[in-house]
Amino acid sequence: MKKSKKIRDERIEKASNKLSAYMYIYMLITLMVLFAIKLVKGISPERYIIEILCFTISCIYMIISLSKYSIKLFTKYDDELKEIKTKILSKCGMICFWIIILGEFVLLFPGYLQTIDILFYALIWGIPALCITFYSIKHGLLIWGGTKRKASGKNDLAIRTSIGAIFYGILMGGSKLYSAGTFHASGFIWIIGLALGWGLPFYFIFNLFVNQGEKNADRQVKEAEREAGIIHEKQANENSQDRK
Repeated sequence: MKKSKKIRDERIEKASNKLSAYMYIYMLITLMVLFAIKLVKGISPERYIIEILCFTISCIYMIISLSKYSIKLFTKYDDELKEIKTKILSKCGMICFWIIILGEFVLLFPGYLQTIDILFYALIWGIPALCITFYSIKHGLLIWGGTKRKASGKNDLAIRTSIGAIFYGILMGGSKLYSAGTFHASGFIWIIGLALGWGLPFYFIFNLFVNQGEKNADRQVKEAEREAGIIHEKQANENSQDRK
């Protein structure tokens, strides 16, 4: 049982890091393209603050982390150093992801961002997020991690979903609360309605996704154990033949 759990945990960690690293590369390229377009069109600087923050913070983190292990970005290494590099890039991906998410929220209300900006940012983080989610479900990476973790995992999911739902409600319905210099109490109804409309479906759908991920993970671990057993048996047979 412990061996199965170890195989699963190692597989999930490696695959998750690899996916997040790819996400970082995608986000970095798309942000650079968006940044270049905004510069060419002479768009006001506050509309590309997010791009600048993503570039500077993620690149500084990457340079410091890679130099710590004396790793060069475009040099091939053995598996151990390759995994370290992938892990660093995956963290850079998460840095960019959260900068965009929080940046949208912070810059929207002062009027620094326009609707088109929000749309582009949503595509930049949304596309890789969806791809990673579906890939994780298919390959058994999105799991609770055991019976004990399932209970705490569901609680964490409920808390995070609630926070996300409130964030979504404020982001999408905040304009109804205060518009034309006037406060409208009815805006709270919009915010609550949008939060519930997003949060409840997300919670139950995500539960289904994780449950399916658990089934796929169990299947893949069994296949890995079976393959490992076949290899071990083959090696044992070869050793016994050599002794003869």
